[in-house]
Amino acid sequence: MTDLFRRTFGPLALIGLLALSSCQVIGLIAYKMPQPPIMAEYRLAGQPVSVMVWADQGIELDWPSISRDLAGGLTENLKQAVVAENEAVLGVTFPVAVESVVRWQKDNPGYDGLPITSVAPQLGTSRVIYVEINKFSTRTAQTFVLYRGSVNASIKVIEVENGVGKVAWEKRDINVFYPDKGPEDGTPKGTDYQFYVGTMTELATQLAELLIDHPPEEQ
Repeated sequence: MTDLFRRTFGPLALIGLLALSSCQVIGLIAYKMPQPPIMAEYRLAGQPVSVMVWADQGIELDWPSISRDLAGGLTENLKQAVVAENEAVLGVTFPVAVESVVRWQKDNPGYDGLPITSVAPQLGTSRVIYVEINKFSTRTAQTFVLYRGSVNASIKVIEVENGVGKVAWEKRDINVFYPDKGPEDGTPKGTDYQFYVGTMTELATQLAELLIDHPPEEQ
């Protein structure tokens, strides 16, 4: 009976093992194959672009340059993508300097009471990237003693045609932490400024990735 079992089922077991091995090999090959890029959620290609950042008044009291810093970081990331000939931003120009937009905001303090679709045509570009910083902290909410950067933001792209603006794309509730993989309870090492810079840099990077084609994050 044992010999009969071996003669009958032995080859089938071998075939099964070979099939399993083949699946594992195929899976390994698929894992090592280059993954397709993540495409931009909105493509700015060929457009003159300006960047405006709004922050809650309480945040700006603590961090007066936060709007300029984030707008500058996001603009620089997009400029680098233009130089690299990223298809999502091919031909994009930035004719209005970040400092000019910040100055306009200071000269028009009531602008934030208007819809951004009314404000965007005044900046002189056909596309306006508008970012709102709703919450920001360099400390953990649990203790307020340990450091961990966190920010909640939203982003919109306003299309301006014939002096009329419309929201063409938006993404809300973007939550960024710095460091991304650090302990949620935070760390006693560091300074508020260090975590401010790290959080703004990470936010600028993630916002830019929404507007350019980029490789998937490595696992």
